[in-house]
Amino acid sequence: VIYRPNSFGIHDTVGNVAELCRDGFEHYTESSLPLTGEMPMKAHLFVVVRGSSFKHTALANRSAGRIGTYPHKADPTVGLRPVRLLDE
Repeated sequence: VIYRPNSFGIHDTVGNVAELCRDGFEHYTESSLPLTGEMPMKAHLFVVVRGSSFKHTALANRSAGRIGTYPHKADPTVGLRPVRLLDE
């Protein structure tokens, strides 16, 4: 079942997995890379997980959630969010 998109235009975000990102887990005061806005990886190799998953409570289930994890750590609540370009 596909539901209507949220206000960001993203479909089916609730009840899914949190999104593993390529960004390094840094404070927002750190400088991002030019052109992409990506946060660079530091020596600790801690990456960002954004959003929430099926394991979170309704109160904690929000797209603005942000935690850090190691990219090689297996976790059933964390995954990738594939996207595709829609024809207009």
